[in-house]
Amino acid sequence: MRLSVHGLRLIISAVLLLAASSMLIVHAHEIQVLPIHEKWNVKIVRVQPQATVPISGVLKSYQCHFYGQFYLDKGDIVQVTIYWTPDTATLIVGLYNVETSKCQYKLVTGGSANVIFNIWTTGSYYVFICNDSPHTVYYLGLITFE
Repeated sequence: MRLSVHGLRLIISAVLLLAASSMLIVHAHEIQVLPIHEKWNVKIVRVQPQATVPISGVLKSYQCHFYGQFYLDKGDIVQVTIYWTPDTATLIVGLYNVETSKCQYKLVTGGSANVIFNIWTTGSYYVFICNDSPHTVYYLGLITFE
């Protein structure tokens, strides 16, 4: 997921207010050097925060709900935890890539599921939940990004 330019400016401002030395390092896996002021050398890092999005809804037979759009990087993990009733209904839990028009999905049964997707290419995605049964389904859950 991406940090907006506005959010980046807020973080830089907070870092400059809190810093007591001429170099501040923010820990993470991708580091970019961004000179802010000639006496400061602040290293800004793309942080991969864990975020959770609650989901819930009512799906009529053979209906889908889409959540997003989320910008994700290759190697990110998306986890969908979902509970539904009636538990005899089959759901399709999936991830759709906007740029490639490809998707990953899993058929789930039994009233609860935990589905994990590994992001195969950087881009914009939707998480989708589809009711693959003739029953109306009530669901709730969480989408977690890592």
